[in-house]
Amino acid sequence: MNEQEVKDYYLGESFKLTTEFNLESTERQHRGIDLLAKSSTPIYSLTDGTVTKVFNNDQIGGYGIRVKDKDGISYQYLHMKNFPTLKEGQNVAAGDILGLVGNSGLSQAPHVDIKIMKENRFIDPLHYLKGIE
Repeated sequence: MNEQEVKDYYLGESFKLTTEFNLESTERQHRGIDLLAKSSTPIYSLTDGTVTKVFNNDQIGGYGIRVKDKDGISYQYLHMKNFPTLKEGQNVAAGDILGLVGNSGLSQAPHVDIKIMKENRFIDPLHYLKGIE
């Protein structure tokens, strides 16, 4: 699966946007998007890169992975079903399975929380998936 196919996958029928990107709210900012999906739906990497962090039952994000691409952009995938089998420093390619959709951490239903950070600021993952920059 190439990068565009992965983007289309997240925009497809398997996922439903439940929480949008919002840095404006003073009550509850959300630095990513939440995509509701059935438990155990595969979570694919959006990019080629290196695993820079593995989240082990983080209080908020639960289980997850952060991948950094060659341009320094970080992609974070949270609320996985299980502890990821990938290790920090491991290389991944766009389309590689990073884990499975779950309900770990601060979560009310199975979903993946995708966050993207570029040049030390969060960007809207939905814009990224749709090719809007």
